[in-house]
Amino acid sequence: VNGLAARFQTFANSEFFEPYFKANKVESLAQINHQFSAWQADYNQHQSLSGRYTLGKTAAEVLSVSRHLIGADND
Repeated sequence: VNGLAARFQTFANSEFFEPYFKANKVESLAQINHQFSAWQADYNQHQSLSGRYTLGKTAAEVLSVSRHLIGADND
């Protein structure tokens, strides 16, 4: 799990934070949080993943299809 979190942090840094800080003047932490939340929602809902098990699905689709594997069938 630590490796997965580290890879996501590196990815988020290179894809969101570095370009954001280069292009924008930051007024507050709330501004960054709002923009990061919007970026993360777009990433999870609209960007397809290419991987061994994701097969071009978005992150939200992968979680939806995989719910039965983690025993999360109780809503």
